[in-house]
Amino acid sequence: MARGTASAQSSVSRSEGTSFRERWTPARLGITAGITVFLLLAGTGVSYAWWQAATTASSTSTGATVGVSQALSGTPGLVHTYTAAAPVAAGVVTVTNSSSRSGTYTTSLTATSASSTLRAAVAVEVGTAATCTTSATLGSPVSGDFGSTVTYTGTLAAGASVALCVKTTMTPAAITANRAATLEATASSSVLVGTWNATAPQSITFVQTVTTAAPVSDIDSGAWYRVKKASSPERCVQLTYTSPNTATSATCDTNPAQATQLWRFTPTSGGYYKVVSKQTPTTWWSVPSAATGQPVQLTAATGTTQQWLPVKNANGTYTFKLRADNTLCATRTGNGNGAAVNVAACVANDDSQSFTLTMYETATPTPITLTCDNGGGGGYNAYFSWPQLTGYEGEVVYRVLVGGVVDTVHSRATGYDPTAQFGSGPTLSTYGAGTKSIEVQQSLAGGAWTQVGTSSLIINNSVPTLQCGS
Repeated sequence: MARGTASAQSSVSRSEGTSFRERWTPARLGITAGITVFLLLAGTGVSYAWWQAATTASSTSTGATVGVSQALSGTPGLVHTYTAAAPVAAGVVTVTNSSSRSGTYTTSLTATSASSTLRAAVAVEVGTAATCTTSATLGSPVSGDFGSTVTYTGTLAAGASVALCVKTTMTPAAITANRAATLEATASSSVLVGTWNATAPQSITFVQTVTTAAPVSDIDSGAWYRVKKASSPERCVQLTYTSPNTATSATCDTNPAQATQLWRFTPTSGGYYKVVSKQTPTTWWSVPSAATGQPVQLTAATGTTQQWLPVKNANGTYTFKLRADNTLCATRTGNGNGAAVNVAACVANDDSQSFTLTMYETATPTPITLTCDNGGGGGYNAYFSWPQLTGYEGEVVYRVLVGGVVDTVHSRATGYDPTAQFGSGPTLSTYGAGTKSIEVQQSLAGGAWTQVGTSSLIINNSVPTLQCGS
């Protein structure tokens, strides 16, 4: 018996316990004279293994080969960086049965380097597709995640190939939780012909990363917005009274602004938002199911069919992707008044899926120097004031800080009365004499505190009196 190299012997084997020295009878095509094992290159750096068994009795011979090769291709491919806008990778693993007989092939995808959290966060789907894209629906799919090996098995005729579409996916929440992490994985293939098994000894390796950037949005979650058609004629998304209420296109009514055309983007997780109605603030954009043609309604449901990812386009418009299926986007069904807003398959640069966001008034004004007035009467009171936040009076909350500490001595300071009043006696007894810094902050719709303006206050011992600082 001729011997192959050690690495070749590990690539080709019987699937039973019988050794290479098994005796064959003349009735089985003669006496086996020898078995030789080889390794050959296949393509660019990917190899396959094969064996040959020859019979030489009575000057006749027969032969068989067992082998397999694999290659990785496809666009965008499995080498990928996950972002909120690109949560899916897709690539093609082509497996070729280079044997002289039909056999059963197996392709396995395994994570070799990553945290257990990241491995479990990357979903894997393997199947067939006419065109392997991130939105392709796979035939006869096998699903899992990189927390364990995902294996796909099928039958291949001698010399035949199969193109397997491999899709890997991360949810936006998982992308945020695993920011800047790296995963390395392999695809390995083998073929079984009778009782002989051959494995492509060089696995395909691909590396995937998670974006280092946090989800970025210039949407102010405290503001009300008009969601407008990007092109002419101008149309605004409006709440229309039906049962349940629906979102439709309507002529923009901006003077005064109508609550039915104002929307607030309330964050959930992973860059997704609920799109809340000002007219009915306990309801938000919702679809009955993640399917093309479903209407955008206004309900109080809280699932993934009520959450939207605003993706900013190069021209400054936004496309709204559905969390339950981010291949579906909010879509206007026409340009006229009353045209419904549905969900449909996302199409890049599609005008019917492009919206502009126009903030109602200014939700977070640029910080100013507060206006200060002693109010007459010998300086016994000091009043600090700032412009009213028009349109948000019932939703804004103010706080005042003296010397960097939240103050409870002042009075007033509401959305309808943007003035903080200090009285001389309580102010002196709380802070003592001296010059104190004053800062006013606002919180809109329960959001973060932002600075409205600053000033200073001089507290005198005599009398006592208060004086606006310079």
